[in-house]
Amino acid sequence: FATTDADGRYRIGAVAAGRYLFYVMEGNQGGAPNLNMKSDNVTLEEGKTLAKDYRMGEGVRVTGKVTRGGKPVGGTMVILLPGSGRKDLGAALTGGSGFAMATTKEDGTYEITGLAPGVYTAMVQSGMGGGPAPGDAVEIPAGATEVRRDIVLSRNAVRGTVVDDAGKPVSGAQVSAVATGRSVTRVADLGEALSAVGGEAM
Repeated sequence: FATTDADGRYRIGAVAAGRYLFYVMEGNQGGAPNLNMKSDNVTLEEGKTLAKDYRMGEGVRVTGKVTRGGKPVGGTMVILLPGSGRKDLGAALTGGSGFAMATTKEDGTYEITGLAPGVYTAMVQSGMGGGPAPGDAVEIPAGATEVRRDIVLSRNAVRGTVVDDAGKPVSGAQVSAVATGRSVTRVADLGEALSAVGGEAM
């Protein structure tokens, strides 16, 4: 990876020839609110240098607000995958069709830029520990400059306490819920009580 200099230039060296997923992250790279990420597929040929420029904010802008029970949800990742009914987030992250994402601010609002017209699958990832389930389609019509999509998360929750064999509380235990008959790689959202370990579709 590389970080752009004062002139916006970058160079990623010592890369073997092959196909790569090219990421551009705008904002805090630690995943804090205001992160906006876009990805593209690129192919690097042996003995050549690939010129790949990127214009921040170019394309259609998708904005909205994520709430649960009428309250804003901050620090949540909103992810858009090209196509409808997508379930292959893992493939998109490691070299599939690419994706675009942003994290919500404290007031629940988000903004994803640089999108082309078409149909996308929207997913909401409420924590890094789980995988989001497939979400609803978001259509970006040709000629649009901005599309608004507000997201209301379910208030369903599973609550409880984890203790050891002596009955003492266990801190830091990972708790997850997997829908019957589904892949264990897709962790269901546990709602407000356990939002740090799950994902939720729109």
